[in-house]
Amino acid sequence: MHRLFLAVPFQSDRILKALQPAIQVLDQYKNELKPVKPSNFHITVQFLGTVSTEKKMLLIQDLGILENVYSKISIAVKGVGFFPHFNKARIIWAGIDGNKLLIQKIYNDVLRVTEKLGYKPDKKSFIPHLTLARVRNNKKLSESCKKELKIFADSLFLETHISEIQLVESYLESKGPRYVVVKNINFL
Repeated sequence: MHRLFLAVPFQSDRILKALQPAIQVLDQYKNELKPVKPSNFHITVQFLGTVSTEKKMLLIQDLGILENVYSKISIAVKGVGFFPHFNKARIIWAGIDGNKLLIQKIYNDVLRVTEKLGYKPDKKSFIPHLTLARVRNNKKLSESCKKELKIFADSLFLETHISEIQLVESYLESKGPRYVVVKNINFL
């Protein structure tokens, strides 16, 4: 069995440098937070969960229809926010700004491919973001941490572009998840 998701990758060195001010704040609160490794930063397009080898092979084949369909998309990594919301933060994220209509179209096209194989879309609305950290179990994010992170609510961290989607396999290990790219879906 394979634990799979579809994602937009980021170059870890560029994004790490750009997000450094926010990451420094997160690092001060490691007793409350579990930061995501910069090498694992991505926009999750769809989490597929545990998948059989047969379905994995069908996904690899069927996702090929999206190859070279889109041009590169200019985006900005902008702002820091909280899911589900500021007062009950469980996830700290950096927002994605830019051509939201095209990003939504890509998301919808991915769903059309995966729905044919029996996958259901997430019940929550698609909000493109980079997860920076998760609040540790049984912890509440301190007011001081929220206050320090709120400073970055409108910060422009990086202007870049999206040039591919990846089918990624996730291996859960004691030191954190390890990701292996199964298929690249390149843009024009």
